[in-house]
Amino acid sequence: MQTKWLQGMRLAKKPPEPTETLYQITLNEQQVSTISKACELLLRIRLGQFEDILWKVFPDKFRSEENINMEAVRSTFDTLNYLLRNQRSNSGSDTEWSESSEISWDIHQVLRNRLALDGEPPTDSWNVDLNEPLPKSRMKLVQIERVGKGDKLQKCVDALTYIGNITEQIAVQVEVGRVLKEVYRGD
Repeated sequence: MQTKWLQGMRLAKKPPEPTETLYQITLNEQQVSTISKACELLLRIRLGQFEDILWKVFPDKFRSEENINMEAVRSTFDTLNYLLRNQRSNSGSDTEWSESSEISWDIHQVLRNRLALDGEPPTDSWNVDLNEPLPKSRMKLVQIERVGKGDKLQKCVDALTYIGNITEQIAVQVEVGRVLKEVYRGD
């Protein structure tokens, strides 16, 4: 009976080979944030949301509309959008998304969600960062998990190293004490 079961197990199919190449990378919080912002900017460029790009890329320069002629900026962006896409700015809802735009949006959603989950609780109830990412592309959403906080992890490693050193010192002292005891008894 057991032999038949084992034979059946040998005849079982191998798991399917992956059909695509997968990668695993390790990033710190700032790197994840930078990739998330880059993906968002790529999407906003594709959607023609140039004004949003200005505010995100140059927040110091465009802190207030007093610093620049926003009407001229908006007019320039509208002209650019019309030339590129025959549409006005910020008309993303009816824009056909490219595959790279959809993938960028998916990556951005996943990364901003992870950063929001690991960070401070949001102060406003309209914060979309905590929303569950919904795939826009046909690809599976990227996976990200927190593997630890570097400074705390390093403190643990340092503490274990310290304990190891103390243990080693204690072992040496115990051995010295044992030898001294034997020498003393021998006199």
